[in-house]
Amino acid sequence: MAGSVAALLFLLAGTATAWAPLRPGRLAPPSSRSALVRSAAPESGEATVKGSILVSGFISSQDRTDSFGFDALNKLGIFEKIIAYSTDSAFAKKRLIGRNARYTGLLDVLDFAEGTEDALVGAESPLKGCDAWLAFGVAPGEVRACANAAAAAGVKRAVMVVTGECAEATQIVSSLSPTSLTVLQCGEFVEGTEGGAVEIKDAGVSLPAGAQIARDEAIRVATESLIIPLSEKKAVGLLKGDKDAEAHVKELRTQGMSRTRELENLFNGSFAVFLEQKAAREKEEAEKAAEEERQKAEFEERQKELEAEEAELMKPLWERNLTGVEQDIAMRAMIRLNATYEANFVESEISYAKFRAQNFRGYYDWYSEWESEHPETKEPWLPPDEVIQKAELVDCEVTEEEMKNPNAFVAAVIEAFEKPLPLEVLEERIVALRDDNDAKIKAQSEREEAEAAMAAATSSDPVQAPEPKPEEPEKDE
Repeated sequence: MAGSVAALLFLLAGTATAWAPLRPGRLAPPSSRSALVRSAAPESGEATVKGSILVSGFISSQDRTDSFGFDALNKLGIFEKIIAYSTDSAFAKKRLIGRNARYTGLLDVLDFAEGTEDALVGAESPLKGCDAWLAFGVAPGEVRACANAAAAAGVKRAVMVVTGECAEATQIVSSLSPTSLTVLQCGEFVEGTEGGAVEIKDAGVSLPAGAQIARDEAIRVATESLIIPLSEKKAVGLLKGDKDAEAHVKELRTQGMSRTRELENLFNGSFAVFLEQKAAREKEEAEKAAEEERQKAEFEERQKELEAEEAELMKPLWERNLTGVEQDIAMRAMIRLNATYEANFVESEISYAKFRAQNFRGYYDWYSEWESEHPETKEPWLPPDEVIQKAELVDCEVTEEEMKNPNAFVAAVIEAFEKPLPLEVLEERIVALRDDNDAKIKAQSEREEAEAAMAAATSSDPVQAPEPKPEEPEKDE
């Protein structure tokens, strides 16, 4: 029994050791892991500098570890040695050496150097033998001295993050040799994470008042600059991006760009192009809106005109604002209507307003039929009443007797015009005269045709009828 229990305990112990997780050891990660991280090729192209880099301006605060900059440099994978320069190496080691440094492989390349800031620009500068230099928090007045120290030490590549604007930065970077220098002029450093939108201003463009940027953001741009050839020999302004910068960065990231490629575009002036395109779009949209507003105004104006025209058409003809020949027609129609009313209906029960409403359109249309082209000006024209009367008389030829004495007929019709009758009566009389005249002319034509046919038939008969004998006179008995 005791043996069985012992065997069971042994089995349970063996089972426990099979699944229990191991505590992480304190050994450094395999060299292949750290080499893999460091050998990652930058997307911007082959780095222009490799070897060793000295990093200054960090490890000076009790409130920050300042490890972010060193981790960012290590991830570039181009440096075999990263030297943390500070005034207290022991303090720097406490800040930088930790589990994260071991796991990422930073410990494999991390080294430490101690000294003052003045020593960096002195004759025995620790920069000697270094391939690159990342200087963080350089005062604007110290840019030239630091640049000269880098050149004297034979540093190939340097990036300075300046706390403010340096008036001679552009001249320094353009004339410095053999060091290829990038100067990032920043406003106030504030706490915050990196990864947001930044704006890179060209040389000569002043930073706006109160410009700020997150400290880690400036570190990220500075470290990425080391593998972006477009950033070399440039002095630019670096600040937190506004809404336009955020829109531009979003546009770049939508295309699948990495942070390196994004910053490369910013150094290449893509934000300025973005602003130009935005201004062009806004101008186009403004012009389009103005054109739409103009068309809308024209449409509304035309609508008002159509409404006015419609309202005008709803008025009686005698109240409309007629012009040209239409006005002449309306005036002549009104004169004849008034004369007709006064001569025939003034004492009747029908009121003038009712008579006008019932008959004005008829007089207007009757005169409208006589509208023609002026023989000289070729403009729309309404002949005088005398011309209209004569034209009517030409079509109103009646009997032969009346044709033999046309003056009497004309005088009668003119008298009718001078003493106006209702238009309907005149039209009925004219129609009757025309119909009667047509019938008479037709009858006359048929009679003449019959006589002509009879004459032709008689002349063509070969048998001559005997001439009638003269009657003998009666004899007187």
